[in-house]
Amino acid sequence: MPAVLRELTGVEVTQRALTQDAQRRAAGSGGAAYEQLRARVPEAETVHTEDTGWRVGGEPAHLRAFETATATVYQIRARHRNAEVRAVVPAE
Repeated sequence: MPAVLRELTGVEVTQRALTQDAQRRAAGSGGAAYEQLRARVPEAETVHTEDTGWRVGGEPAHLRAFETATATVYQIRARHRNAEVRAVVPAE
């Protein structure tokens, strides 16, 4: 992203600055909205999950989607285990 911004706008920004800004924003109202959506997932009658490979800083990771009739929640995790699914959708 820093290279794209530099190429398109001439603005110099570090990846760390972008990450810090995203973390700050996520702690505010965006983070609260995410937590509200996430809380609805385990209450849903049906939850579908989908995973795909992803990279974070060049390292392998997994993008997971939790889809219900009224909400979709995404997570990026370093690991691909059942424990990550159960953190959002507990076993009955």
